[in-house]
Amino acid sequence: AAKRGFAFKDSDGVAWNKGFTIWKFEDDKPSASANAKTINYGFWGDTLGNDYTVEWKYDSASNSYKRSNGGQIHTDMETKQQLEAKNVVAMFVEEEGPVDKEHHMYYEVVGTGKAIIFQNGIAIEGTWKKTARNTRTIFYDDNGDEVKFVRGKIWISALPENNKVDYN
Repeated sequence: AAKRGFAFKDSDGVAWNKGFTIWKFEDDKPSASANAKTINYGFWGDTLGNDYTVEWKYDSASNSYKRSNGGQIHTDMETKQQLEAKNVVAMFVEEEGPVDKEHHMYYEVVGTGKAIIFQNGIAIEGTWKKTARNTRTIFYDDNGDEVKFVRGKIWISALPENNKVDYN
């Protein structure tokens, strides 16, 4: 990275993470009354079929969610293991587009919006907030308290505001 001009400090000697807000974390706390054992959502409604439908299944033994995509187990290309995460976040954002001839879409991730955070087998409905392009997105529960992530992998899906997320 240093050879390509990417370093821990900028030309003034200031570390890239100076003033950077870190997320809060906590240890596993699997819930005895899990309400989110299966999570389902798609991208762009039914216009593209089921190829972009995502399902996460809660595995209580590992206290994590295992991912399928388009009806198939989603595996890591290198390890061939099913993708899994301790925290799964559905972040609802404003969608614009298509913005070019290739039909790319634009998603606004600065601002605030609704979110659902899944961890420990439960769903936490709340909001997200990001004040600027170079700041951390922070997630809050419905009481306005910052969500603490379970230590481990975090998967965040930015979904159009009108998308539906089903869980049970």
